[in-house]
Amino acid sequence: MNNSKIKEESYLREFSDEMLKKYGLSTADKETITSLVEKSIKKHLYTDTNDFQHDLKHIEKVLAYVVMIVNKISNPNINKSLLLTAALYHDIGKTIGASNKSHGQVGALEFTKLMQGMMSSKDIETVSMLINQHALEEDKIDFASKDYTLEEQEQIQLMSDILKDADALDRNRLNYPAPFGNCDVNKLRTEAAKEILPLTNDFYHDYYKTIIEVREKRNGIKILDNYAKLEELFNNYQSGKKTMLHASLDPSIDILRPRRSTQKGSYVYAGVDPTDCMKMATFRLSFLFSGYKENGVHIINETFPNTVDEVLEGKFITFYILPNELFHEYVGNVTASPNREWVATSNVVPIRQISFEAKDLVKYLINTNRLSINHNNSKEVMMAAFVRMFRTYIWGIAEINENPKIFDQKWQQIQAIVKYYEKYCPNIMKKMQIIKQSIDNDIKVCIADFAEKNGRTPDLSNENDVLQPVQSHFLGTFFARKSDGRIDWYHLNEKYIKEILTKYGYSEEYGDTKEENLFSNNMNDRQESQKHFATIKPEAENIYQKMLAAKEQLSLDNSVTKAKPMSRVLTKKENTEQNNNDSNSGFISTLLLSLGVCFISGVVSVLSYLFISRG
Repeated sequence: MNNSKIKEESYLREFSDEMLKKYGLSTADKETITSLVEKSIKKHLYTDTNDFQHDLKHIEKVLAYVVMIVNKISNPNINKSLLLTAALYHDIGKTIGASNKSHGQVGALEFTKLMQGMMSSKDIETVSMLINQHALEEDKIDFASKDYTLEEQEQIQLMSDILKDADALDRNRLNYPAPFGNCDVNKLRTEAAKEILPLTNDFYHDYYKTIIEVREKRNGIKILDNYAKLEELFNNYQSGKKTMLHASLDPSIDILRPRRSTQKGSYVYAGVDPTDCMKMATFRLSFLFSGYKENGVHIINETFPNTVDEVLEGKFITFYILPNELFHEYVGNVTASPNREWVATSNVVPIRQISFEAKDLVKYLINTNRLSINHNNSKEVMMAAFVRMFRTYIWGIAEINENPKIFDQKWQQIQAIVKYYEKYCPNIMKKMQIIKQSIDNDIKVCIADFAEKNGRTPDLSNENDVLQPVQSHFLGTFFARKSDGRIDWYHLNEKYIKEILTKYGYSEEYGDTKEENLFSNNMNDRQESQKHFATIKPEAENIYQKMLAAKEQLSLDNSVTKAKPMSRVLTKKENTEQNNNDSNSGFISTLLLSLGVCFISGVVSVLSYLFISRG
């Protein structure tokens, strides 16, 4: 295994004159930028960072965007040299462990320390201000304690705006919400940056395509075929042909939450045996199109087991994917080392393998996330709640192709998964009943609120209806709307479920906040876990039949419900009255039952007395 570090270099140097012209850059601009990057490499400024969002490639792209903006502005008062120096050092705080909030201030102090005796004190102060300001939400620099003329203040303020805009432009990256989030054109400070924004998608692709070409030549490997597949996925997504993305657990392995390993930009799962899962995916795939956090992956190929035995023996349904690290860190094979950390070699395309979920769990997860389940059908809601309880382990879905074969091939896995959860979650059905009751009530209230507000019932196929933030959760608590308007797919209804479980005394059984889950946290328990899984095979058929029966019953309920669509929703008053009626009828039933029990007990007592007397 080759564990050598990836060679750091300037990739903009490989841009042709035609490519440079496309982005308003000259050959002289290229030389300026590449010389700064090479200077950074010599000083080891960004070569050892674990943060692949703020690595040397990010710095080079920010430098390029700075030059693009400056060229468009054509303001002779801009001190281009100081501005580029600030761009070169703007994330240096990140390389020494500073948080996102403090890295500007830490970086400014570090720059001041590094540059003593190498620049004038005023230039050091100016660049330090720019580094500090780039990480602040406030755009306006406070010059109150600074010795600058009004003209100098205006110049430095413009330089700060340019640096902030250049940094923001590199966040646009793929022109859709993930993996890093879009750059909001309304928040850009300069008109030049707003004009450049439409070019960022092409620049991103050209830059990383260049990386691939350079590494192909250096390592003698061919990876552009996979890049073409990525291009196809990007194009399909942008044209509305959304592609299935999903990751889930292998039920035979204790899988905990991912945590940072020592390798750049990679994650590690505790408890995963590399011999079982050579390239296990460690990214939550829902992030790719959800806009939540930075962890995205790209599907390359997929495979399926052929029989139930293969599933039970651990031959998973898999997707082979290219992680974003392909673009951000290396082109090499991702391999699990004996200490279960991911390391990069340099001779094979990095692909990772992820296990797939069972047919109906996937189906109902999709339906739940898309709110296309029938919320008047208690069994459907029950199954949806059941799936939501697995939120920690089913990493998510973005969208799915209409391919029934995929569902058919995954359905058989349900037996192993359900049995595994039964082993570790003896009270799970009781929990599900609690959640189901709460969801049923919540749905009624939410639909009533919607009808009262809009004068009509919600159309569940209409995204605008579904995503309206009625209360903190709407139509089954399956979406959580973030303050910026995006949908939080990862946390979803986690808080709400915990509130329900706490209310009914189950909070201790639902671990999540301290990297706990329903599996064991101890990696040494893996062998014990495998013993449990070994018991699944002989018992699987029984569970499989139960799930088939549930599925058939679900289909029957669906047909009945569809034949009787809800003509109108209940008002809050009617909802309350119905609940009261339900309570009254429940009380009467209980009273009658109690009287019946008392009567039977009396009869038994009399008969017993007579029997004893005769004896």
